[in-house]
Amino acid sequence: MVLIVFLSSALTVFAAYNFINYLQLNSYSLFKTIKNYLLKHAVEAVGVFVLSLIFLTANLFISETALKVALYIFFCVFTRSAISSRNRIKKRTAKTPLVFTNRIKRLYAVLSVFCTAVFFAAYFILRRIDDYIIFAYIFSACNMLAYAISAAIIKPFERLNNRRYIKKAVKKLDGFERLFRIGITGSYGKTSVKNILYKMLSKKYKTVATDKNYNTPLGIVKTLQKIDGATEIFIVEMGARRKGEIRELCGMVKPHCGVITGITNQHTETFKTLDNVIATKSELYFGRQEGGVCFFNGDDENIIGLPLLNNDDAVVVTTGLRSDGGGATARRAYARAESVVTTTGGCSFILSFGQNFPRRNKLINGDLGDGGQAEGAAFSPTDNSAVSIAVSTRLIGRASVTNISVAAAVAYYLGVSAEEIKQAIEELEPTAHRTEVIRSGDMTIIDDAYNCNPVGAASAIDVLKLFGGRKLVVTCGFAEQGKNLAAENARLGGLIAEAADAVILIGRGGKYIKDGLLERGFAEQSVYEYPSLSEAKKHFPEIFASGDVILFENDMPDNAE
Repeated sequence: MVLIVFLSSALTVFAAYNFINYLQLNSYSLFKTIKNYLLKHAVEAVGVFVLSLIFLTANLFISETALKVALYIFFCVFTRSAISSRNRIKKRTAKTPLVFTNRIKRLYAVLSVFCTAVFFAAYFILRRIDDYIIFAYIFSACNMLAYAISAAIIKPFERLNNRRYIKKAVKKLDGFERLFRIGITGSYGKTSVKNILYKMLSKKYKTVATDKNYNTPLGIVKTLQKIDGATEIFIVEMGARRKGEIRELCGMVKPHCGVITGITNQHTETFKTLDNVIATKSELYFGRQEGGVCFFNGDDENIIGLPLLNNDDAVVVTTGLRSDGGGATARRAYARAESVVTTTGGCSFILSFGQNFPRRNKLINGDLGDGGQAEGAAFSPTDNSAVSIAVSTRLIGRASVTNISVAAAVAYYLGVSAEEIKQAIEELEPTAHRTEVIRSGDMTIIDDAYNCNPVGAASAIDVLKLFGGRKLVVTCGFAEQGKNLAAENARLGGLIAEAADAVILIGRGGKYIKDGLLERGFAEQSVYEYPSLSEAKKHFPEIFASGDVILFENDMPDNAE
């Protein structure tokens, strides 16, 4: 009997993999995990429930205890095997598999103890093996409840544990008094600007930047292992899904300089309104240390109207690519990109900076090669000279010009020479999945899978227009748009209609994109709709042709359907 109890517990824990994977992908939010898990695995959940009822009914007509036990074991093995086989056939494995962090290991431990305790309690209360098996079937039908309860049990401990890590990180950061900190936030472009700025600043300073797209408190904690007493600049990417989260990160990092790359309707499922997004991103401006500055993308329509841009410590960067040329914002820009030429091989432009704001060319938090020593992490103003350089890059598209211009403005302000900036720009490599052009035989792939916002998508579509030949777009549209989901996806459809010859739509958001396509007069026979990317891939050979240019836009996240 004890063996049956442990078997029940083990199989329940084994079946928790997909749910726990979704929990990790959804930042351990139980409500969002349950919603997205049921959306993507509804068939499995309903299947287990129905099979539980069928086997339970069959169990009632069997008198032999040994046969009941055998039937229960068969049920457990069969349902788990059936789900695994279906996932393999449907290729339902997550693009981001479960990472067995210490937190996940603790969750599995709690789940194991919880399930074992429940099954043992049921056995001691019910006493009879026949009654226990009836309970086991019912428990199997509702095993997601066990997963949710276990996650809820461990959540208070994890919160305290996270606070402990963050507190230690803050103490460590505070110990580096000579460390200059730069915070970067925005609805789009954060990672790209961070990577470009890191390349530029590394030409002069020992610089550390947060890894990959780590932009949460714990992500910052991971990066702190790279910082030592010789580190001069720390670049921190700051992400948020709710008001107050950038303010929290500022309290942790205490940035001397801020960079706001752009603001759009991103994550409005949690932010609710664009005003909340604007207020949250602006928390970086107000969260800087006294005496610092904040750089703004002056091409962004939601930034140029901000009242705080009139303040002396707000630095504007523009590329002049707006239809109105940027107006007053462009005239008072610290940095400006002009004579922009975009091709399928990259971009070239004239970059001017150093205007309308005093340049700082040396850190005065220690000896950085000029022989001077001083206390405090600040910058010493030296000149207000304007410099123009002709630059070229392998990065493609208007968004790349903007990202480079913003990063160059910060680097020049912090004392990196124009020649060093030019060299860094020429050395830039395309970032994977961000308007990355890949040659595949005689076809051209534009991989923009990691951009999932309206501004980034519009830029990628402009890149598509640069190419000749038959053009196709493969997209699932935007997720996490809340009440703006239909409108933003329809708008995307309208933009695609101006550039593409055929469109492959994936998932639930595709119907809204199709509305936008048809509204612009796009041929309905050139629209292909599929429920998933794996299903669409089966038809790629019959849709794609020699010489095609294919844009993969906005890959569907693992935690949405």
